[in-house]
Amino acid sequence: MKPDPSANPNPPHLRTLVKVVLVEDKQEVRDSWAKLINALPGFSCIRVCSSGEEALRVIPTVQPEVVLMDIFLPRMSGIECTARLKELLPKIQILILTAVEDDELVFMACRRGRTDIC
Repeated sequence: MKPDPSANPNPPHLRTLVKVVLVEDKQEVRDSWAKLINALPGFSCIRVCSSGEEALRVIPTVQPEVVLMDIFLPRMSGIECTARLKELLPKIQILILTAVEDDELVFMACRRGRTDIC
């Protein structure tokens, strides 16, 4: 008997969710991104942080696979927070979000995150 190709070998309750933490200072943007992430199959926004300082306290304790980081945060920039997080959690994946087209800023963000490819 051939296996049913439409049968899913990993039912939804057994699939692993990609845990995401969002770092964004604007409440409306945070809410929208968290809602979008949670609507994506296989992803869960497990925490939101409104500042880099909060992210440095929270992220090491919740151990997400991915961090979505706003580049412009009050007091500590997303670039600085990324550098500090990579020191604490070298394997964590951080995506920096920006709507600004500034090649120098993007290059600096990549270097601070010690990424090889950006």
